[in-house]
Amino acid sequence: MRDAVPGSTMTRLTRPGLIAATAIVTTGAYVGFLAWDTKKTLGTDGQLHGPYDAWQVIGVVGVLFALPLPAARLTKYVRSRQQAPS
Repeated sequence: MRDAVPGSTMTRLTRPGLIAATAIVTTGAYVGFLAWDTKKTLGTDGQLHGPYDAWQVIGVVGVLFALPLPAARLTKYVRSRQQAPS
């Protein structure tokens, strides 16, 4: 069940902002952790490995898992402000 009424502040202002912020943070995580590393390395077993190290993948996954937390808090805040008497 949707709490936000069509045309409400949540629908008109916050949702597009959350979508834009998600796109920006996701792109930033990719560029910051993965896009710059394009070279493969030769391992001790004679095989090519890479181009990403484990810490880079863990960093991107961490950012993507943490992304909903501020969005949920902002949504909760906006909804509480809408229900507060003026």
